[in-house]
Order: sequence, then C-alpha cells, then structure tokens
Amino acid sequence: MRRFGGLKGLFNNQRNAVKLLEDDEMVTLQVGKTVWDQAPRQMRVELWMSSLQRRGVGVAAAAKYEDMLLTPVSDEAVNDIEKDIARTFPATRRFTTAEGQQALRRVLHAYAAYDPEVGYCQGMNFVAGLLLMYLPERHAFGGLVVLMQDRGLRRYYSTDMSLLQTHLWQLGRLIPPRLNAHLESHGVLPLLYGASWLMTCFSADFPASFSARWLRPCFSADFPASFSARVMDVILHGWMMDQALLKAAVAVLVRLEGRLLASNEMEDCLALLKSEAPSWEDAVLHDVLTEAFGKPWTAQQLLLLSSVEGAEWI
Repeated sequence: MRRFGGLKGLFNNQRNAVKLLEDDEMVTLQVGKTVWDQAPRQMRVELWMSSLQRRGVGVAAAAKYEDMLLTPVSDEAVNDIEKDIARTFPATRRFTTAEGQQALRRVLHAYAAYDPEVGYCQGMNFVAGLLLMYLPERHAFGGLVVLMQDRGLRRYYSTDMSLLQTHLWQLGRLIPPRLNAHLESHGVLPLLYGASWLMTCFSADFPASFSARWLRPCFSADFPASFSARVMDVILHGWMMDQALLKAAVAVLVRLEGRLLASNEMEDCLALLKSEAPSWEDAVLHDVLTEAFGKPWTAQQLLLLSSVEGAEWI
C-alpha cells in the first residue's frame, strides 16, 4: 500500500469539489492495482465521476434523471422502497437526515422507473446508498445504472436468482477444496453468508425478512463502508461485478481458513463469516482486498469460472 502523493494528470477535467454530508477527509483508494493510503476523499469522487464519464450508459442515464423522477412506478415498488429507506446505513449521518433519505428515495424511484422489468429489489438500497456517500444525486443514479446494466449486477435480481445461485456455487469451489468440504459438511453453504455480500457489493447484510426466505435468521454485522467503497473503486474502474465480488469473497474466506477448519459447529462458522469478519479493523480488511485484487485467478479457478457444468441450485 502506498501513501497518497497526488494523482496529478489522472483526471482531464478540473471540477469544483462537491460538498457531501459524509465528511471523512481521507480514504484508502484503489486505482487499478495501485492502492493509495490516506488519499483525499475528493479523489474517490473524481475517480468515480471519471469512470461514469467513460461509460456512456452512466452519462446518458444521469441526463434522464429528472424524467425518471416524474415517471410513475408500481405501488409495490413505492412501498418496498419506503420500507427499506430507514434500514439503509442507519449508523451514518447522511441517512438519518430527511435530506439524505429523500435523496435515496429519489434515486431508487428513478431506477425503478428506468428499468421497470426489475423495478426495485431489496439490496439495491445499500448499493445506491454507498454511491450517494460519494456522488451527487444525479450521478449516483447514473452509477447505479452502470452497476446494474453495464457491470452485471442486474443479473442477480432476476426472479429465480439463478445467476446469483450459480456464482454462490462457484464461490464454494473457488476456495481451497478442504475448506469447502469442511463448510459443506457442517451445512455452511455459500448461500448463508455470500448472498448479501454479492447482491449489495459487501455494503450490508440483509434484514431477517429477506434471510427468512432461505434460512433462519442469524446475527450478522455489516462490512464498513470503507471496505465496500474500495470494492466499488475496482468495479467502477472496469471490473465486471461478479469477478470483483468473488475475488473479495474468496479472500475473506481464505483469511479465515484456519479458524473455520477448527470450528465444528455451523453457528460458529457463520459467526466468523457474518459477524467477526466484517468487524475486523480497517487495516486487516484493506489487507484482505489488497490480496484479493493483486493476485490473479489460478488456471483451475479460471476454468471453473468459465463453466457451470455440475452446478447445483437450491
């Protein structure tokens, strides 16, 4: 990790700094494979804005933002969005204010209008909220469109969630075989811990109402926004969604391998994955991501990612 010394020349256009409600002054920023420690927060804003400008779909979507706000959406979408507003990053100042909640409500409404086939699904609120921590409202909507339409996140929100389940199956086979066998023998399937990692870009865990669709609720903690934002650095910079998220997920599991292998109860394994890992100190979490994004897939892992032969779904 390198200490930030300036990104002069990285951005072609000079812009006035955008004042946002969340105001941490320094961040850990990932530009390609280079990690900058103690970078000014505005550099992440600039990096994300620059990424959106390179992708025509984000600029085009941002230009339609006001029109989408005036476009009606289904009553179901309106009600679901409203239920999730208060659940989104409740520990942040931005989303405990009426202004922040209204911005989130508007971005989610705009996306539901932009993509009526998908509309609004639980989990999108966390992704939109993460974008709003760094981007002005119109551009946060553009960023959400890029993530959903261009980077592949939309495919996780299909009715049967078949692609999500495929990637969860792949996750179990991307980790060391001994670890996968141990977890499966104790009923710790990737669905139990990985679904929210992938669907929210590590920005949050789902509440019990979602988890109950698949399993009995269990205690969990959220990865900090600083972790999720660095994952977003990589995705917006050009990685496809599933590649970046699976890389991060595998790195978390490998970091916990020894302790997971020593745990012989399902609840203990899930506690490590859903409670302890998100609570690691920032330095540990950033080391995990440095390992994830700095190490290429092995030939065997690439072969697995290119095929779903033998995949199993729940």
